[in-house]
Amino acid sequence: MPKIRDRLSRNTATSILGRDHELDVLTRLLGDEAPLVVHVHGASGIGKTTLLRSFATRAPTRGCSVVLMDGAAVEPTPSGFMAELARHLGQRDVTMDGLAGRIASHSRLILVLDNYESLRLLDTWLCQEFLPAMPDNLRVGLAGRLPPSSHWLIAPEWQGLFHPLPLKPLSDETARRLVARFGLPGETARRIVAFAHGNPLALTLAARLAAKETPEKGASLDGVLHHLSRLYLDGVEDETVREGLRATCVVRRITRPLLEILRPAGSDNLIERIARLPFIEGDAGGLTMTEAVREALAADFEACDPDGFRDCRRTAWRHLAQAASSAGDSDLWRYTADLIYILRNPVVREAFFPRNTPLLSVQPARPEHAEAIRAISCRHETPEAAHLLENWWARAPRHFSVILHEDGAVAGFYILFDTAQVPETQLRDDPITHQWWRHLKDHRIPANQTALFIRRWLGEIDGERPSPVQAAAWLDIKRHYLEMRPRLRRVYLGLADPAPYAQVAERLGFSLLPKYRAEVGEATFESAVLDMGAASVEGWLSWLMACELGADEGEVLDIAGKVLRIQDETIPLTRLEFEVMRYLWLRRGAVVPRQELLDNVWGHHFDGGSNVVDTVIAGLRRKLGSRADMIGTQRGQGYVCR
Repeated sequence: MPKIRDRLSRNTATSILGRDHELDVLTRLLGDEAPLVVHVHGASGIGKTTLLRSFATRAPTRGCSVVLMDGAAVEPTPSGFMAELARHLGQRDVTMDGLAGRIASHSRLILVLDNYESLRLLDTWLCQEFLPAMPDNLRVGLAGRLPPSSHWLIAPEWQGLFHPLPLKPLSDETARRLVARFGLPGETARRIVAFAHGNPLALTLAARLAAKETPEKGASLDGVLHHLSRLYLDGVEDETVREGLRATCVVRRITRPLLEILRPAGSDNLIERIARLPFIEGDAGGLTMTEAVREALAADFEACDPDGFRDCRRTAWRHLAQAASSAGDSDLWRYTADLIYILRNPVVREAFFPRNTPLLSVQPARPEHAEAIRAISCRHETPEAAHLLENWWARAPRHFSVILHEDGAVAGFYILFDTAQVPETQLRDDPITHQWWRHLKDHRIPANQTALFIRRWLGEIDGERPSPVQAAAWLDIKRHYLEMRPRLRRVYLGLADPAPYAQVAERLGFSLLPKYRAEVGEATFESAVLDMGAASVEGWLSWLMACELGADEGEVLDIAGKVLRIQDETIPLTRLEFEVMRYLWLRRGAVVPRQELLDNVWGHHFDGGSNVVDTVIAGLRRKLGSRADMIGTQRGQGYVCR
């Protein structure tokens, strides 16, 4: 017998207004003809998610299966994406072949990726590696704020098989039909249509708040959404809920433990009350606030109470960092994304939560790019330095990536590799990587951690100087940071002229290594290193946050300054003392065994005995003085920082 859900699905499919053309384009994914991929894109609140859900109700009636994934909940690495897709498919074999086999078992599978801008770091991989390896019964719908990257549009193999689908504002006629559903008087409906500029979210919010004063015609879309978000909050009568929303607008996800920490007073059933609000959505990972509402609340909170705004961010960071330190592999990306969201550092934030359209695309270099790479090298390098890059191309072309203009022309390139991927003899043959190899020998890292070498980046016009090409390269490099955590410990790079990067490099934690300069012909290359510490990427993010927000009153470890703060005194730490203290500090409340400290601070193959840990702990306790009891000993188990 038909179910009520079937009628609800049909109602959803017919309730969307003004998107008949877009639905028709998406419906073509259900057939045998092109396109294979449709990319829906448009501004916040324009109706991307509503369109996708309406389309998803049509697929089962055509014998198609649908997998709907939220890009914001997926770790933007190949392994993270495949693991999440395997979970949705009920597949245990998390490999290309395993997923391809599972997809082939369906007559037609539609994969829908919402919030696709969150997966920008994976865009090239999906375009050039993952999708080409999948069976021909797979169709893909992408939806995000940003237009498609150029490689989808210029690659010959995707011509006719990829369809960009911009979502434009609704026409006035459609907007009037939408507002009419709320039964509003004619003059009120006319005013709403006049200022909402055809944005479905603005129209819906305004219709629900028709009794409130609305902006005048001509207001910008951002202004409309901001005003409506404030009005919507004013409509929340429960003061505790209002305060809870204000506190949680600093985070990406609202969870019960986080809410209890941010708003401990009157928090009983608060998350359930927040979940009932119409601009809140929920899933297994927690609650999320509509982006326009969240951004408006955050802007008001920061403007009206900057100290309270900073305290909420700091409190949320501390809770999430501790949760991330004990998270399993399946949950680690979720916490990492939450931590990155709190950061305001634009270099890091833009890499993972982009707001602007990428003008350049990055992809692995192919043989046909060799001549362009050679020309760029000869243009900006001395003959000796260009010869070294030529050798790298001859011996290790797979470590090259190219940055491409929209027409496919090479705008620049970079070379990056894990030290474990290149023989030591090859590292020593290059004067620059030889210096980095020497530094690794002089300052060893734990055997279970590794280093990343960014050998060179060059743009066609600006060489190594800051430029959009350099920015595109660094955004792509962030993906490697994620893929290599928690093994990634250090990042090395070389610069002929470090001056233009000095300020940004310092903010990111890079330090120059004057003793490890390299002479290449008439050029001198400075070496720089970022040491993330034993906690890898999460430890580096904690340092960035400490620099951004400063320490709480009463906090003892100053991560940014690498010192202890006891009353008004700062007490310096040795390198080992700082690494041990930071490792414990980021895991406050959890028992850390001696062997774990040996593995992650000293290294797997350290054979000096566990008493070295006791020696460093004793030194820390002496420096802590009256606060020495904050490092406790759990007999037979390890140490705990309180």
